[in-house]
Amino acid sequence: MTRTFNLLRRIAGYAPKRERRAIEACASRLPTKIDFWDEFEILKDATPPLALFFLGDATINISPYGSSYSMYLITLPDGKRRHLTNELMHGGFEPKCEKLRDFFVGMETLIRCGCVIKGIVNRSRLTTTAPLSRENVSDYCRSSGATKELDLIHRIMDARNTFCHSLVEPEKIEYDGVPLALSFSKSHFYRNCDRHGVDEEIAARIRYFDEDAFASSEKLLKAFRSEQHLQLDAKKLARAVNSFNSTVAGDGSTKLIDK
Repeated sequence: MTRTFNLLRRIAGYAPKRERRAIEACASRLPTKIDFWDEFEILKDATPPLALFFLGDATINISPYGSSYSMYLITLPDGKRRHLTNELMHGGFEPKCEKLRDFFVGMETLIRCGCVIKGIVNRSRLTTTAPLSRENVSDYCRSSGATKELDLIHRIMDARNTFCHSLVEPEKIEYDGVPLALSFSKSHFYRNCDRHGVDEEIAARIRYFDEDAFASSEKLLKAFRSEQHLQLDAKKLARAVNSFNSTVAGDGSTKLIDK
């Protein structure tokens, strides 16, 4: 299989120049033809137990509970982004269990990995299912330049807590005091407002979940992409590439210099 994905180089493309060179140096030592899953395994060997990488139209999720590589159609043929769509919001974003689960898990994992990158929480927290504290979320948002979006992110995480810890149907979960059947998007509001008997007060103050989710996640994604390469351990990456090349060569002749 020809190397069309170039996972290491794609990650390096978001990193500052100095860090980019180290990752690209490892990538350049791999064979010109390498199976995608071999490169994926090399990447896993060089990361913590929980890691996340956003590549514009795809997401790599490395987890002790199972890892995945997911691609999304979030760009149009002319290269522009689809409306209110990114790596965390894709594939017909709706107030359905599967879609909300993907978004909330992605958002929480981004913040959890980001907190470790910035030293806000200890790396041992990566493998736990304990929720991040409100203070952790606030500290990460401020350190990522998302201070203006902090209130939105807390509202979204409050909705996440309701979703995860109750049996309430998704459309009945409240966002800013209004059920998602009305507040999920403008189209949901106009589709359901008559059935729910919405009064003028609610109509005047309603916030739309999809717009807030997009604004806050875009801000966090932008900040996270520029630091996601820090999840790669340079020495572990060099050793993983060495090991792979040695296996391919059969005689251990390929040798990288550890940084």
